[in-house]
Amino acid sequence: MPESALTVRSSGRGCPACGETRCAVPADCLYWLTSRPWGPCADCEGTGWAGELSPCIFCETCVGSGLEEYTPASLPAQGLSDRTQARFTAHIERLRALVPDAAMAVVA
Repeated sequence: MPESALTVRSSGRGCPACGETRCAVPADCLYWLTSRPWGPCADCEGTGWAGELSPCIFCETCVGSGLEEYTPASLPAQGLSDRTQARFTAHIERLRALVPDAAMAVVA
């Protein structure tokens, strides 16, 4: 038996805001996702998948979300692909379902 506890990382895609598969504070993640410009990850071009030579399944830069936070001036002209936009919308909808209505008023 190993001397230290093993850490198991989920194989699911991470949240673009916090990088975790389960957000510790969903209201914070929802705020970050809805208040800042997001664009496709430069390393995986928005797919979320790691390269063929990587030992990981998902891109390590965006944790599989396919999204990166940008400044308004540096936002790529091509925007989000349909699949990346769908993942972005799914993250926001998932977080909205987790955040109570009282906290939604603060987020908005």
